[in-house]
Amino acid sequence: MADSEHDWDDSDLEAWLRREEERELSSAGIGEQNRHLLRRYREFRRAADSVVEAWQSHPEVVAVALIGSLAAAPYKEVRRSTTYRRARIAL
Repeated sequence: MADSEHDWDDSDLEAWLRREEERELSSAGIGEQNRHLLRRYREFRRAADSVVEAWQSHPEVVAVALIGSLAAAPYKEVRRSTTYRRARIAL
């Protein structure tokens, strides 16, 4: 197989991984991750609200409870992501 500009070697991969980690840990990268997490929370919350609305129309349903991360407002914590965990950055 002929070498091409699209072939990667180990040093290319390592350099790319370093750049990605630097980007993730930058103010812009952290802000992007925070926005993404809040957007996901809002999407899950809307889905949960839709489920509650659907179940409330059944007379035999007395209450609907949210369990887990949707039961409380989001808060910042050090994520499981290796990059953020190593840097001890709460998102």
